[in-house]
Amino acid sequence: MLREASYYSRMTLGVYRLARLPLENDAPGLVRRMIENRESNFLDLMHRVVFANPSNPYYTLFQWAGCTYGDLERAVRTNGLEPTLESLRKGGVYLAHDEFKGKRAIERSGRQMVVKSDDFANPLVKGLLHTTSGGSRSRGTTTWRSLEFQIYREAQTRVLLAQFDLSRRPIVGIRSILPSDGGIRLAVQAARRGLPYEKWFAVGGSFRASGHYRTVTKFLLLEARMLGVPVQFPTYLPHNDYSPVARWIARRHSNGARCLLWAGASQGVRVAAAAAEQGLDISGTTCVLGGEALTEAKREVLEASGCEAYARYGISELGQVGVPCRQMNHGNTVHFCR
Repeated sequence: MLREASYYSRMTLGVYRLARLPLENDAPGLVRRMIENRESNFLDLMHRVVFANPSNPYYTLFQWAGCTYGDLERAVRTNGLEPTLESLRKGGVYLAHDEFKGKRAIERSGRQMVVKSDDFANPLVKGLLHTTSGGSRSRGTTTWRSLEFQIYREAQTRVLLAQFDLSRRPIVGIRSILPSDGGIRLAVQAARRGLPYEKWFAVGGSFRASGHYRTVTKFLLLEARMLGVPVQFPTYLPHNDYSPVARWIARRHSNGARCLLWAGASQGVRVAAAAAEQGLDISGTTCVLGGEALTEAKREVLEASGCEAYARYGISELGQVGVPCRQMNHGNTVHFCR
């Protein structure tokens, strides 16, 4: 009980700080500056998080490879970041997936190091909101997000969505509620950008099973509204039924609006399948889908209903990895985020 109370207290403060956070006026400029300063940002991160912290597993990997911070800095300044990273990988400074998740020990040249996924957390991050990995190959990992990260992620998303001319497109989101704060955080960020969800559908258990989560979710959204962020309250979907989303999009379509659907890949497919089953017209809907691969089979279902489908790829511990552009309307293709 005390642990849960502490968790929700942090979230209340996190929503307050996110709602009051100044919006970056020049989103493309911020992304551009981060790319231009990529090498110095990397070196600063390595100096402060790895080489100043001998308990960090990467510190041991650098030691095993015989690489000091001075060696790393000279290599980056002389050869550039990408060649340096490739050289480090060949020298054993890398992590396989199961090593990063703490599912198996790190082994290099006969030496072994046992780690936990928490060992890789950035000690400099003092966030109040977090994200949790899906856990498709593990139990899932919780990663706390700093306000600086929130600002940058917002800028990335604004650059991504600018190409879809959202001034005339209602945005509909399919998002989770608590215990994950992802739905609340993303809804608040959308409203802060001036492009709030016109409709938010949430997948959750019954009120009997998850009523306390629904109650706290509503409280946090009310907090955001009181702080001037015009966030939507979620509409809960029936168990295993995405037809309400299809009907809502079809109604907006009949009024001349073409929606943008922001959801998981399987969720978008379920919406398109429900529209096909019920003879609903959702053609022209743009679907930006993540959480899993946008396979050819999924794309076929979406395109059969007249939808445009675009993949996006994020990792909870790292953030945005790949984003689409309007020309990437085939396969599971994305632009890699430098």
